[in-house]
Amino acid sequence: MRASLIWRELILVVAVIGVLLALQPSRQPRPATTASSRSLAQLASPAAPENPEALYVPAADAGESEDDGLRKAREISATVNGVPIFTEDVVRTLPDEIMRQMADNDRAVAVGAISVEQSQKYRRDAIGYFLQQHIDQELLLQALKRRMDEDDLANIRKELVKLFVTEDLAAAIEKAGVTTPAELEQHLRAKGSSIDALCKASCDRSLAQHYLWVEAESKIHHDRAGHLKESQFQCRAADVLKELNENARIVKFVDRQSGR
Repeated sequence: MRASLIWRELILVVAVIGVLLALQPSRQPRPATTASSRSLAQLASPAAPENPEALYVPAADAGESEDDGLRKAREISATVNGVPIFTEDVVRTLPDEIMRQMADNDRAVAVGAISVEQSQKYRRDAIGYFLQQHIDQELLLQALKRRMDEDDLANIRKELVKLFVTEDLAAAIEKAGVTTPAELEQHLRAKGSSIDALCKASCDRSLAQHYLWVEAESKIHHDRAGHLKESQFQCRAADVLKELNENARIVKFVDRQSGR
């Protein structure tokens, strides 16, 4: 119960900096206080049961556990220190309005209103625009893995999985307009996704955002009440991401893709 409450508190914290991984700076909220900030190691729970919901087993780094033939068949938008970022993962997280426009483009192509090339260009541009946040997230995860003990990280993931199952899963079911996890799984698979993929994405996002929070928060000053100075926090978070990007091997393929 304590670990679950800690992660509930953490979700409120990382929500503040979630926009720093997105490309919409005008929507940034004010940062929260730091009184409740905790290290990731403190959040590890050695007694956590092994995957109690049997819903999600954290996978190895992309490229380590997947069949080479399958990997080659999947479209890659970029690699980050050799780790692929698959186009389907970028597309899965595109805003609803972008997805609707892509669907409208498909219908327009079908009736000859626009060309295939125009539709493909819109898709490439959308993927390219939102790709950086996936690159940043992968860099943050890699930095986290270099800092943390594997067992501690695995235990934290288990707590995040439980939080996903108890809270996020119900929200995903409601958003999809279905009533059961089985129906949600069917709905997601029709779109090339799954509950497993949603869970992994949620865990990775929380871990990456918390690492960014800790790195930025540890190097800035606070006012007398213990609050972060917003401008300092934003600058330091940007510096963290800039440094990670500058010291990484990043190759982008999205501009070379011709279509689906």
